[in-house]
Amino acid sequence: MANSLYVLLAVLWMGRAISLPGMPRWRVVAPAIFLGIALSSRANFLLLLPLVFSAMVRAAGWKRACTYAAITGATFLAVTLPFYLYDPQAFSPLDTAAKLGQFEPVLPLAGLLIPLAALILALVLAFLQPASRRLDALLRNCAIVLAFPVLCGIVLRSIQTGGVGLSFASYGTFFLFFGAVAFWGRILDD
Repeated sequence: MANSLYVLLAVLWMGRAISLPGMPRWRVVAPAIFLGIALSSRANFLLLLPLVFSAMVRAAGWKRACTYAAITGATFLAVTLPFYLYDPQAFSPLDTAAKLGQFEPVLPLAGLLIPLAALILALVLAFLQPASRRLDALLRNCAIVLAFPVLCGIVLRSIQTGGVGLSFASYGTFFLFFGAVAFWGRILDD
């Protein structure tokens, strides 16, 4: 649950910093670095990159968005790569991503198809994301993308067990906070 919160905070900080005109460069570099560190915690959070990048492009233009995305990517690699190179078999983000492979008797290649479908969903939502300084659309889309593999897991577990299988629902904390913050802003506006 904690990594969901700090990824949410990193997305909020990055979205806010890049959308404010005249923000000093260092005040945008810091959230870009923090976002790279936060994304290192679990592989599923990498699905948020197209959405965050889209919001950055819409708020600050291609050049600045590419600059800060490169900083985020370099930070992600600097944090993650040493752990992977030290022991690839015990690398936790890959182990976490492999959890979808348990559904391959029901859906062949589930460990590949579900993340690929989630990535396609993220790209479509990134393309359709409205240009706005408000972050509720970004957070809503992040919640949708993070919810997709969880919902797939619930459906596949239910098919696998022949009943309602909610054991995969515990991964719902990944999207819970993104959705709550997105819709909280909408409630306050109404």
